[in-house]
Amino acid sequence: MDNKIQFMIINGDVQYLQNSTMDYREWFISLGGNPADFEQVIRGFIMDNKIVFYKGLNFNYDQQVMNAALMYSEKIKQAMNDPKLEVYCGITISSQGAKWEPVVKINDSEFLKEKKEEQIVNDNAFRNQYGHIGNESMLEIKNDYNDEKFLKKAIIVTIIISVLSICNSIFFQRIGRAVIITKFDIFLSILQVILLGTCIYLYKQKNKYAKYVAIATSIVMIFTFNIISIILGIIYLLFTVDQKYIQKIENLVKKRNK
Repeated sequence: MDNKIQFMIINGDVQYLQNSTMDYREWFISLGGNPADFEQVIRGFIMDNKIVFYKGLNFNYDQQVMNAALMYSEKIKQAMNDPKLEVYCGITISSQGAKWEPVVKINDSEFLKEKKEEQIVNDNAFRNQYGHIGNESMLEIKNDYNDEKFLKKAIIVTIIISVLSICNSIFFQRIGRAVIITKFDIFLSILQVILLGTCIYLYKQKNKYAKYVAIATSIVMIFTFNIISIILGIIYLLFTVDQKYIQKIENLVKKRNK
């Protein structure tokens, strides 16, 4: 690249100037800038396959200039349609007539580090907004499935849910003339009972997959679109994820009864 292209970063945007007799200060003022602020404006040029960032009358650099180089160089490369441009900060002022050389080169490793840190920030922001990222589980299971007391309680709760589920299925079978019951509904009812029985067995065996089967059971119960089964499925899902949810419901019911 033979022609020198000047640039300045104004309000987070990169402004370019080429083939002009204006110096940076005049250009900055023409853009509506306050002359008193010029010393702190990060600027530079693109020439000889280099992007050079600096600020101040002495063309120096600091951490702010280096951060700007990491942040804006990719945007400048895209604008110039040249991904191979090298990135530098600061200029060594030589004697008049001599070629001025950039001071510090920004290595590819620093760009990779910057991108990784940016990704971490974006991931954290995404997590704060949606509660999960990437391949992380949307459900954070807080119960201790190695705790003997919890496993005993889980077996009791599963037995209760099983009995209520069977009673619910029998009830809807008997009023089948009043509501439409398909073969798929019957299949889901049978599947619920099988899965609940499997959960009880796995809990007794202290099997690590018990919680996943319990979650799957809850989902099957919810998707039967039977109001009682949906309620039982939600309760069982809450218990499987964190038994404290059920305790809160119990405490709320006790307070209302009082």
